[in-house]
Amino acid sequence: MTCPPSCADPPTLYWLTRRFGFAASIFFVGGVTGGLALPMDQLGTFRHPEGSTAPDCINLFSIPDAHSRLVVTAARAVLNSGVYRDEPEPAMAAPVQRSFIASPGSWAKTGLLALHASGAHRFAPKSLAGVGAILMLHRVREADGAGFAPNAALEVTPEFLDATIRHVGDLGYDFVSLDEAVRRLKERDFIRPFVVFTLDDGYRDNLTDAAPVFRRYNIPFTVYLSTGLPDGTAELWWAALERVIAGASKLHVRFADGAETIACATTEQKNAAWFAIYWRLRAGSEDAMRTEIARLADEQGIDLAALTRELALSWDEVRELAADPLASIEAHTAGHFALAKLDGACAREQIAQGLARHEAELGRRPRHFSYPYGDPGSAGEREFAMAREFGFASATTTCKGLIQPRHADRLAALPRLSLNGHYQDVRIVEVLLSGLPFAMARPFAGASID
Repeated sequence: MTCPPSCADPPTLYWLTRRFGFAASIFFVGGVTGGLALPMDQLGTFRHPEGSTAPDCINLFSIPDAHSRLVVTAARAVLNSGVYRDEPEPAMAAPVQRSFIASPGSWAKTGLLALHASGAHRFAPKSLAGVGAILMLHRVREADGAGFAPNAALEVTPEFLDATIRHVGDLGYDFVSLDEAVRRLKERDFIRPFVVFTLDDGYRDNLTDAAPVFRRYNIPFTVYLSTGLPDGTAELWWAALERVIAGASKLHVRFADGAETIACATTEQKNAAWFAIYWRLRAGSEDAMRTEIARLADEQGIDLAALTRELALSWDEVRELAADPLASIEAHTAGHFALAKLDGACAREQIAQGLARHEAELGRRPRHFSYPYGDPGSAGEREFAMAREFGFASATTTCKGLIQPRHADRLAALPRLSLNGHYQDVRIVEVLLSGLPFAMARPFAGASID
């Protein structure tokens, strides 16, 4: 049974929570959907998926009062029910406008906002929040209002970044550099929690839109640069694929298992085409994927080199950014390949080439590293060992999580918390920093909050 919009959309649930209390709103929605029944034997502990960086479990009965335990249980049920459709966005500091919202993200957002409204995250064990967080961004720019925006998760607005800085600061976090975060981990200096801002790849808007926000508050930040972008030897293939689909009414795509014609005339078809093409190409080798996207771009008259010049930093701009005492330009390989998909020699060459170009253009060797893509399929124990071999002080993944004391022994495999364009709401950032959503593993295992 699908919940009607009157009770399914996040603003309504948020209002119900504030007006009548969280438990009342949950049971109201539950009465409509019939999807929120939770057996009593599920009230004990919530276990985490294999490989999670969160504590092994959260015991609900360690939460101090019965109301808060009910909040967590009911929120889990809401998040796990999956009944929400493509409802409107809640009010945000900086809304991202687009016509397609994946359902898991929609109901996850509903649950996160409900957790904030209830205050449940404030009762979560402090250990869940760890000692800090490394926040991950890619692009920072004004929303363009495009209906087809499959890379919107990689983009936040300057207004949201500004609001996040102010809100996180009000929560009592120190804003520190990666060097300082590593020092605190090694020396077990956990008096105050910390946040580190990192931006991946090397987009021009990191200089024009993000840096002014960080300067306004005197906050250090790191840009992980793939040197092939300013060199012109690598492409932003994901941006190219978006433009290919945006400009076509149909595409003839050559997959590893055969060619297929895919309609993409309407916005709905374009969104469906993106998921069909992106994930099937990503499943194969990166060389094959990039070759096919280059062919499609050529058919559509899209110049990949020009697109990279349009969106990515030039070396002169990298040097301008590097001259800012708040900025740190660190390593992200040369060609932005998923290292786990390369043989050992090629993977090491990608890292070494990137380091050489950093040293040649900027006169310094990076101390920190970020794995391209950074998910478990792109970076694993072999790659973590490589990062240690190259002598990096730290290396970050894109695996969801907060920094715990135990990460002092896992500096080559640090998790991050994404500032995701689909979740531009400081209330969600606050809830995620509490660590409670990561402890409630089941509903978030499949939610694209990063």
